Amino acid sequence: MPDSPIGSIIAYGGEIDRAWEDQNGWLRCDGRLLDNTLPDNVDLFNAIGFAWGGDGDTKFNVPDLQGFFLRGVDPSRPPPTWDTPLPWPVDPDRDERFPIRFGGNHGKRVGSAQIFATALPVGPRNWFITDVKGHHTHHMNFEIYATRDVNDQNNTVAHPSRLSDPNQWPQTENAGDHFHTIEKGGDHETRPTNAYVYWIIRARLIPL
Repeated sequence: MPDSPIGSIIAYGGEIDRAWEDQNGWLRCDGRLLDNTLPDNVDLFNAIGFAWGGDGDTKFNVPDLQGFFLRGVDPSRPPPTWDTPLPWPVDPDRDERFPIRFGGNHGKRVGSAQIFATALPVGPRNWFITDVKGHHTHHMNFEIYATRDVNDQNNTVAHPSRLSDPNQWPQTENAGDHFHTIEKGGDHETRPTNAYVYWIIRARLIPL
């Protein structure tokens, strides 16, 4: 930690308060707004500028990484070859990234962010699809006892044979092989197993 350059971001596993920050020269990445004209903030501003937000003049934001996973910037790169097998690009939505705070960077630049997303699993055997039930029909559950009065506004159709066995009820037309859309289920987000830490940024050097 003592040799980390200004603007370095690391994970910290203890509790942090302002006294700890003042003593160590690191700030919690909580998005606070700082004045770039104050001596204690000049070096940090020179390192990160308005990448994480600010007014474009004298106020700039510390990175706000509360609840965030971090991801390496994915700049332009050539298509993959036999010795560089990574896909191109690794972050396919890099141009759609947005600033976390007003005035911050967007697109494939440090300080930009993405919301959560869920892609189809890799490989056709793992796609999100329902089971195929094949050609099938469904039972038509008519009312067993119903009126046939055509003048009755609540006229219903009675079951032709009033059978109690559903397997002998009339059937719908055959719908053939088909899938169904998955619209329900899941949690609030897609995430790996994780643990909480504080992201902290090196703001100034502490004299030895």
